[in-house]
Amino acid sequence: MTISEILRVAPQATDVLKRLGIVHLNSKAQFEEACREAQVLPELVKEHLKKILISPSIHSEMSEWPLPHLVEHMMEEHHRFIKESVKSIRTSIHEVLKQYGSRRIELEKIKSLFDKVVIGLELHIYTEGKILFPAIKKLAEKRTETNEEEATPFHLMYPIETMENEHRAVIADLDKIRALTRGYKVPKGTISAFGLLYSQLEQLEKHIKYIVKLEDQILYPAALQLENGSSNDINPLKN
Repeated sequence: MTISEILRVAPQATDVLKRLGIVHLNSKAQFEEACREAQVLPELVKEHLKKILISPSIHSEMSEWPLPHLVEHMMEEHHRFIKESVKSIRTSIHEVLKQYGSRRIELEKIKSLFDKVVIGLELHIYTEGKILFPAIKKLAEKRTETNEEEATPFHLMYPIETMENEHRAVIADLDKIRALTRGYKVPKGTISAFGLLYSQLEQLEKHIKYIVKLEDQILYPAALQLENGSSNDINPLKN
């Protein structure tokens, strides 16, 4: 796999590669070749890349993060990843459709579902970034700084219910894409762009399902608990 392909599948790898001296990020050089040029062991680079990929241990660690920190992380890392992934996938879909659109009828269906997912994600990210997350962060910081209760301008449970419904909808559409790709199984005899597209779609699906789990099981329950001023019985997050 080339450096360009790695970044199109995992855009969040940019900073890691630059830090290790792999600066030609738009190069078509193979991964091992780029590592040799940067005089860094490929195994070392792979270990650093593994650290930025989703793992159960990260989910466990985040359950201990303060709410403001978790909210910032969601906006700076996960929202950015989704936006960059969408841009890369659109490029790949265009390339693959141009080559195989008339021969593989599933591609138009995949594109249609992906476009639907993107529209939903754009609205979802906007609502979280401009309305819900700032309200959660402000509430958590006020409680920490003054140790006094301060009501949000709206009840958090209403936008959170909307977010959870949108989670279920986007996952349903991603599952349909998975079915159309037969579990992201690349058809034999196709160009490399086909395999790249399926890898990108699979990575996006995994990332979104991870975010949904993080929000539904950790972030939202902690925010509602804080708003309600309830005791720390379940302790989903430290405040």
